Amino acid sequence: MKSFSIRRVAHYARYHYTSMRNNYLGVLLTMLAFPVVFGIMDKDTCVAAEISMSIYLFAGIAFALRTTWAMRNKGTLVLDSALPVSKGERFTFMLFNLAVAYPLACFAVAALSILLVAPFSMEGTIAEAMNDYFLRFAFEWAVYVIVQIVASASLLINLAARRSLIVAYICAIVGVIAFIVGASYAGVQLANALYDMESSEWVDLMVADIEANAELVRWIIIAIFVSIPIVFYALAYSVLRRRQVKW
Repeated sequence: MKSFSIRRVAHYARYHYTSMRNNYLGVLLTMLAFPVVFGIMDKDTCVAAEISMSIYLFAGIAFALRTTWAMRNKGTLVLDSALPVSKGERFTFMLFNLAVAYPLACFAVAALSILLVAPFSMEGTIAEAMNDYFLRFAFEWAVYVIVQIVASASLLINLAARRSLIVAYICAIVGVIAFIVGASYAGVQLANALYDMESSEWVDLMVADIEANAELVRWIIIAIFVSIPIVFYALAYSVLRRRQVKW
């Protein structure tokens, strides 16, 4: 397929949501059950909001799995690979599903859970819980970037893993831990080196330069932070094109 068609993307989305409706329904009910049960047990709507916050951060793993389920499942693999949709159109749907549909689904489920807990609440009010979840948490851009880092990394793992997803996720977790440990060690060594050279003119100039360009440094850090999910999504698209969705 040489041309990109939004209509084919829409048709593929309709097919995907129709064929996967039971899987998505199970995920949504699970996302709803945890905050409702614990909120009713604690008689506090704010507890439901707090649990919904944790779900929003990490439910991208489950949504990424559902997004690629038909490609990996033996019963649907052949049919899904024969659909008249290009790799770019397929990935456009994946991006929409994780970057738009997933956050909106989390917001709707969180609001519903708070409303369901409200009649049993003896502590927080609906307004307080909604304010905690939406204004202080969900609508923060940094939270959205973190959510997309988890979702995009999960999508990449689901597309790149040949056989066992569990092994792939374990390797990814080990890799992240190794990176954090390595970065922490490097940071400590750098701090020690700077401390040893504290009186040197070079260090004084470097610190002064950083302080003078604090706003520029801040924007560079933000740019790197925001680029992480973009890089993961780009890698996922590259894997999707190269692997031809054959496991």
